[in-house]
Amino acid sequence: MEHLPRDLANSRAPDIKKQLESIAGGKILDVATQGGSFIRTLIDLLLDYDSFIGIDISREKWDDTRFSDNPVQFLEMNAELLEFDDSSFDTVSISHSLHHLTSIEKVLVEMERVLRPNGYFILQEMFRDEPQSEAQKSDILCHHWGAKIDSLLGIPHNKTLTKKEIKLFASQLKLNPEFITESTHSVNCILCDDKYKCDNPNNTSIINLALKEVDKNLDKLQKGLDNGILENNSFVKELLLEGVRIKNRINQYGSASHLFFIGRK
Repeated sequence: MEHLPRDLANSRAPDIKKQLESIAGGKILDVATQGGSFIRTLIDLLLDYDSFIGIDISREKWDDTRFSDNPVQFLEMNAELLEFDDSSFDTVSISHSLHHLTSIEKVLVEMERVLRPNGYFILQEMFRDEPQSEAQKSDILCHHWGAKIDSLLGIPHNKTLTKKEIKLFASQLKLNPEFITESTHSVNCILCDDKYKCDNPNNTSIINLALKEVDKNLDKLQKGLDNGILENNSFVKELLLEGVRIKNRINQYGSASHLFFIGRK
């Protein structure tokens, strides 16, 4: 096995990689795909595949150029009402997107509907349960703060779920669980060129990336105020101050747990 940084090697990410490498994905649907990062992960790790369709409510983050050599198609679509016939896909997946959904139940049931019998259902999602490192806590605080801002602007974005909540959603589907694990690292980390830097959460490049995300949300707030979408009230002022506190925390602790589920229909 490839030599990995200590924390990544001691996580369950290598086990997740091994599971994915045993799957022939066939025709694959990736739901709430955003920029298609999980499609890229599956392309690199699956035993084989035929084609991918990525769907999202908006193509704002999608970049066709990253898949120019792969059979990948993007469709703008509401995941609560998938425009596919029953049993259309051999594999369906959703990664780090449950907390962005207005109705998690509707989306998961739709994914199950379009999945063929014996097909693979792959779910990857971050959770907020303890224990978490200080860096991971910073990541969760930043995420929840961003969710408050998006919700204020009418953008669906909820707090991260607990492990129990994620498992409950999965258990309500008519699937046979094949593999479920928790990991301090996403499987995507194994493929990252910067994985050796990421082993140290206080690495400057990692901190700068996290700070960039905070600044992006602060910019959303300021634009909302400038455009008259938001009122300059005590709640918005507190969100601005919270952003500054999170930046200070990231500078002190750095910024980074994940639950991974594979079921068969």
